[in-house]
Amino acid sequence: MLHVRNLTFAYPGQDDLLHSVSFAVERSEVVCLVGANGSGKSTLLRCIQGDLPPSSGDIQLCGELALVDQEIASGRAACAADLLWATQGELREVRSRLADGEHELSAAFAEGGGYELEVDLERTAARFGVDNLIDQPCAQLSLGQIRKLQLAGAIAGHHDLLVFDEPLNHVDLLGITAFEAAIHDVARRGSAVLIVSHDRELVDRLADRTVVLERGRSIVLNGGYTAARDHLDAEAAAKEHLAGTLRNQIAALEEDARRRAGWAIRKEKSKIGAGSAKPAIAKQAKKMMSRAKAVEKQLERKRDELVAQRPWIEKPIKLDWPQADVDNRLVARVQDLSFSFRRNGDEPLIFDQLGLTLTTRSRIGLLGANGAGKTTLLRHLAGELLPARGEVYLSPGVRVQYLTQSLEGFFEHPVLIDNFADDPHTTSEARRLLGGMKLGGDLALRQIDQLSFGQQMRAALVRIVLSKTDFILLDEPTTHLDVESIEILERFLRDFAGGFLLVSHDRRLLSEVCEELWTLDDGQLQQR
Repeated sequence: MLHVRNLTFAYPGQDDLLHSVSFAVERSEVVCLVGANGSGKSTLLRCIQGDLPPSSGDIQLCGELALVDQEIASGRAACAADLLWATQGELREVRSRLADGEHELSAAFAEGGGYELEVDLERTAARFGVDNLIDQPCAQLSLGQIRKLQLAGAIAGHHDLLVFDEPLNHVDLLGITAFEAAIHDVARRGSAVLIVSHDRELVDRLADRTVVLERGRSIVLNGGYTAARDHLDAEAAAKEHLAGTLRNQIAALEEDARRRAGWAIRKEKSKIGAGSAKPAIAKQAKKMMSRAKAVEKQLERKRDELVAQRPWIEKPIKLDWPQADVDNRLVARVQDLSFSFRRNGDEPLIFDQLGLTLTTRSRIGLLGANGAGKTTLLRHLAGELLPARGEVYLSPGVRVQYLTQSLEGFFEHPVLIDNFADDPHTTSEARRLLGGMKLGGDLALRQIDQLSFGQQMRAALVRIVLSKTDFILLDEPTTHLDVESIEILERFLRDFAGGFLLVSHDRRLLSEVCEELWTLDDGQLQQR
């Protein structure tokens, strides 16, 4: 269905972002595309869609394409039903004109399968739990609800190729499981699927093949993320071995060149010392000097050849955190918490007599449907909201950091390094830790808003360490992170000496770092 051959793309005045990228997505196949932020994944999708012309190479697309973009925007959709129909091409236009009173198009709508598609759209929306929202205005929908409607619409459309760019952003566990089941059905019916995702579990569950974008080039591997990671790790180890071998060979050549240079200098002195009284010795010295210089040039060429063979190796991120001890202390106690955003009595309660106790040993993952109140609970625990009824006791003296979904308000100063300028020791240690997180040099002097979200998250982790935080509240921290940054966050939380409450739908992250899982549903908090 889709064949990309030797695709190269560069923005004007810049080096190639994509270079000789090649892969295919065949009928009934699911291919996942992974890579670091900035590796060109979304740009590649824009080339496939036809929005960007490649610098060279070829894209062959057979059949009809439907794309669900990374950005969750309702666009010109007035209500939820418009979101369902957004990728339906001509039938969407016919339906819109019918709604505007052009009833003569009713036959064309029926002949095109419009009424059957309408039933299919509603059935698929029900799989995602949003069929009850179809008549609601888009302005009243959450980001998660909008995304589910977009996914349901694309999946129900029977397109030849479905392309999804980070489809699970803001989607709850119900939506994730519905999406996985629906993609299996889509592949069985013969459609091809291309998914860009940072969700490692999703890629492992769905991918027939994985395309890794690395430094502008594509690596195509069978299987999902785990298989790709194993291959890349083995390849990195082989590169390290080759680099070590070449370093030893280059060092040996350089030592040989130094030895021969010293020998040549001694012979040169011998030639000068011989003078005209010993012409035979002088002639021999000159001959040997010429031979030494020729050998030296040969060694230099060989050294250059070896240097050219050295593989490029990604500088690893170093999590060399200072050791810290956190005493076992109470962080917060929630008793009979009830809350509503309106106080006039006509708004349903988000919480109803909710109870929770957190300590610096708590390592809790919190799940719940979109709109269940997870963020609202975190805001109570951060002291940003006051309960309508009940009590939220926050223990004084316990250092708590709150990471919102956008990191809004976390950094106090616009320039990154200025957020670590409490004292010279802290600044020095901050620079060391930032450097280990690939945020050293000029990056440390950049404005916060000039950094990617992954870079901002890494900087936030450094600040948490240096501030000697006891407990962290994290609200969907992986939404805008690439896989590398998610794995850094995972390692950080696993090694963190204090406690945390993690709101996330990243199943692998939750399973790797949490000791308890809780769900918030219908205003009630329950341990799973």
